[in-house]
Amino acid sequence: MYPIDDRFGGRVNQPRPTVWEDRTKFTFYPGAVFLPGDIAPNIGENNGYIITADLNITEPRQVKGVILASGGGDTGGYSLYVNKNQKLVFEYKYLNRKRTKIRSKEKLKNGLNQVSFSFKFDDEGPIQSKINLKPTGSGDLCVNGKQVASGDIPAILDGNFMMDSQDVGMDMRFPVSKHYEPPFEFTGGEIKNVTINIDPSKYEYALASAQYCGGLETAPYEEEFTSSEQTTSVDKLSHGELTDRIIQEIVERLEK
Repeated sequence: MYPIDDRFGGRVNQPRPTVWEDRTKFTFYPGAVFLPGDIAPNIGENNGYIITADLNITEPRQVKGVILASGGGDTGGYSLYVNKNQKLVFEYKYLNRKRTKIRSKEKLKNGLNQVSFSFKFDDEGPIQSKINLKPTGSGDLCVNGKQVASGDIPAILDGNFMMDSQDVGMDMRFPVSKHYEPPFEFTGGEIKNVTINIDPSKYEYALASAQYCGGLETAPYEEEFTSSEQTTSVDKLSHGELTDRIIQEIVERLEK
């Protein structure tokens, strides 16, 4: 039928209903591949995101491969993967212009491992893109309750990676990273699940910092809890009580 609609961006940006329109937390399992990019969880739209994966490593000397990847074409993408040296990596590709890699210096160990990447936008967040400025932010990479790497991501796409798919356990079609060839399937262990929280609250960021990364600022908390003004020392606190105090402190700092 004429006239033929030759718009691209205008048609792509038309809001369409999805099966998870109001959801902010998603759990995926191995085999969940080729999820279209335009309906995958949008990590570039809200305050930030937390990706958590539970792994069971059975061959620590052989473990490698993609845990979660989204995008990879000209629109960019991100990939959480284990490189060929058995080290956890988060890589972000902004269009075809900028690549950022945050990499652990430690190898994954045998057995159950919980890995996570938590990202928070800088103050202006995605709003910057509305005035033609690229939003920026920083992220923390954690393994088994320990922060193993952190870094800034200087350019963020405030939308989905529509030209490619989201994949669990591999990176299909166009790879996000230049450091592996697709599909770079996860081997040497098992991915139990991957959870994406695309709009974490301040409490959840604090929990990620305190629980998944063991507390990003250990010394100040230890000094405060063991000072003469405190009636309870760290030694007398249960793990849950100490975590709650750390969370409370981080939330208070975030609100300042």
